[in-house]
Amino acid sequence: MKKLIAGVALALTTLTGGAALAEYPERPIMMMVSYGAGGATDFQARIVTMTAGNEDALGMPIAILNKPGAGGRVGWNWFATQAEADGYTLGAYNIPHFIAQSVKGGVSYSADSFEPIANWGADPAVFVVAADSPMNSMDDVV
Repeated sequence: MKKLIAGVALALTTLTGGAALAEYPERPIMMMVSYGAGGATDFQARIVTMTAGNEDALGMPIAILNKPGAGGRVGWNWFATQAEADGYTLGAYNIPHFIAQSVKGGVSYSADSFEPIANWGADPAVFVVAADSPMNSMDDVV
């Protein structure tokens, strides 16, 4: 996990390139999460931002901005049309929802509108049954 966080911190430091050779970050960073507080994407973003904002990493706070609604569309439409492209406004997305929305349409962005800079988490989906169920595998279900 420490290597993952270090990788994210390193990726974050490259966002501004050599902009006037200033030390990055010079001010707090904001990470937009297009889902409500407490969900899986929000939880992962909070773990990463708490660690990356420590003195031994970026040394600057990273604030979470939740913009939930319409399965993530509200946040991503905002990010695509209103967020500053300055390296101080980041986004955390859930890949399946993000790709599906950009393919289906009705959004102000496409899958090519943003540049992923780090893979910082995994959110696997699984099938479950009650603990006392006679089913023990998908073969039992199908």
